[in-house]
Amino acid sequence: PKGVRFQCQIPLFVATKLAKIRHTSLTVPSPAGYARAAVRAIGYETVTSPFLMHALQLWAVRALPDWLQRIVMRQMHLPIRAAGMKKRAKAAAAAAAAAALVAPLLGLK
Repeated sequence: PKGVRFQCQIPLFVATKLAKIRHTSLTVPSPAGYARAAVRAIGYETVTSPFLMHALQLWAVRALPDWLQRIVMRQMHLPIRAAGMKKRAKAAAAAAAAAALVAPLLGLK
């Protein structure tokens, strides 16, 4: 439609329950802090990272060669993946234990 503008805002980590980050820091804003920055950035750029420290982090990563960017991103996300895999294994073990308790009551092997 005529007169409609779009903007892509690129956040990094924000301290939320979903992200499992409880405390804010220089590079991790609170949801309210990020929202304030995001609203202030509306209408200025097509693609932006409105929180200043996120913008600086993205600038630094983009200055690296592609192969090094991939290594940095992988190393940053491996601990997150490991935590998710650990949580999945714990849930599977709990489900198996519950099934083992219920099976005799249902007459299953």
